[in-house]
Amino acid sequence: EPPSEPTVPIGPSIQNVGVGAKKAPGRTYQDLLRNQHDENKFKYYLTTELMKVDMTSDNIKYDSASIVIQSKGGFIPYSIESSPCGRYLLVESITDLSYSVPMNRFGKDIAVWDLLAGEERKTANIILPVVSKPVDDEIPLSFDGCSRHKRQFQFHPCFPHTLLYAHALDGGDPKNDPVVVVVDEGDDESSSKSYRDAIYTQG
Repeated sequence: EPPSEPTVPIGPSIQNVGVGAKKAPGRTYQDLLRNQHDENKFKYYLTTELMKVDMTSDNIKYDSASIVIQSKGGFIPYSIESSPCGRYLLVESITDLSYSVPMNRFGKDIAVWDLLAGEERKTANIILPVVSKPVDDEIPLSFDGCSRHKRQFQFHPCFPHTLLYAHALDGGDPKNDPVVVVVDEGDDESSSKSYRDAIYTQG
C-alpha cells in the first residue's frame, strides 16, 4: 500500500549541501517534493523492476517474461536506451532527491547493463558504472546555461555499444570565456576556434 499521510508532522525539513557544491542562483519551481512523506510516495510509485521477453523465439509468450537481474529489488528509472547490438541497456536511474529542483535535475547514476549477464556469461560484470551525477542545482539562470557535469549520454548509432556524451567546456556558464583550440589545417597553417561544448565517445 502507498505510504499514508502522517498524522503528526515529521520533524523539520533539512537539506544538506553536497561536497564540492558551488554557490548558484536558483529558479522557482512549482510542485516540488516538500517533505519526507513526498519522498516516500515518490519512491513507492516510481520504484520498479524491469522485465524482458525473448523476441527472437518463434513462439513468443509474454507470460514467459523474466526479470532483468540488474533491476531485481527495484530501482527508480529516469531513462533507458537499448544499444544498437541489442545486448546492452544504457540506464539512467534516480539516486538522490531534492526539494529545490524538479525530477530531471535529481542525482542520477548512469550505467550499462548486460542483458545476457547470468545467461551466457556467469561471471560477467552485470552493471558497468559510467558516471554518478549529483543533484544538478547549480545551472546558471542565463538562457544558454547548462549543467557543468557530463550530460546527454546515449549510444552511438553507428557502433554496437559505444557511448556518446556532451560536456560543457565553459563550466556550463555562458559568462565564462569559451575554450580556444588551435586547429592544424595542413600546409603549415593553423587557425583558432572557440568552443563551449565538446562531444566525447566512450567505448
